Amino acid sequence: MRNTKWFWRSLIIVLIVAGVGELLPRLWLRNKIDFYADIAPDIRAATYSFAPNDYGVFTLKDSRSQALNISNGMRHTTGQPLYARRKIIMFGNSALFGSHLRDSETVASYLQALLPDWYVENHGFPADQVQQEYARLVHTTIAPDDIVIFYDGSTQALSGYYRLFICDNPRLSILRLLCAPDQGWIANPDTPVVLPEAIRMARQYTQDHRATFLHVFQPLIWSRPLTNSEADMMRRWIDARVIDFVMPPIPSVWQKARAADPDELDLTHVLDEARGGGCTCYIDYIHTSREANSIIAQAIANKIVTLVIEF
Repeated sequence: MRNTKWFWRSLIIVLIVAGVGELLPRLWLRNKIDFYADIAPDIRAATYSFAPNDYGVFTLKDSRSQALNISNGMRHTTGQPLYARRKIIMFGNSALFGSHLRDSETVASYLQALLPDWYVENHGFPADQVQQEYARLVHTTIAPDDIVIFYDGSTQALSGYYRLFICDNPRLSILRLLCAPDQGWIANPDTPVVLPEAIRMARQYTQDHRATFLHVFQPLIWSRPLTNSEADMMRRWIDARVIDFVMPPIPSVWQKARAADPDELDLTHVLDEARGGGCTCYIDYIHTSREANSIIAQAIANKIVTLVIEF
């Protein structure tokens, strides 16, 4: 009898401690690490999921909501014409996908509005690097005179990792809190080698299909001194050690990769003037805002017009 009481008392104590140990970190995380608190409710409510496919990368599952829609593995591009003779097929990371934005606010949707005679497809996928972009490319239908765009840079130049295996996608709030300082970031040293080779293969594959290839280096938040609001955002988003020791080498890594691909469209500094004029161009250290995406799309549209004239 005494042993039974001891068991139940011990169980209750363990449950209370576990509950408090989960609740308090959850409250702390919600109040202190909600980086996207200012994002509109319809965007915050939008969700998507993905599943592995048969050629080694993940595919977005179909999804419908007020802000975010996915069909056939692609983010919806607003304003697509019912018929167009040529397509602009875009591959890239979450900045192209349009994380934390509505369908109408992605680079692809702004580009569609600028080039209404074309049919723009958004094949962007969160965290994709050029290797994944190439895998998607060779499993995508390309017609003569289409334009294929690779839009990347940040995820290729910066890699995140956790030193402790328990910190890899932790489920419990207590682990999430404990693992926050455990995350490490490195400037990816393989970028100057891997990126140009993947781009070379993608360009050759596209040209073999009598289409045009364009590689776009996305804007870089470290292209100019951070504004006060950007510096505050960075301090909330990333550990100070990352800013001090990891971020400075990234522009040099990026520059080496660019040097090996002289035919790219370099948008590293495309937002500098707008940022100096007060534009809130970055949602976080990689993802660009709707105002920024409008500027980016205009630069890409200008380049496409030039390509069409040349060819």
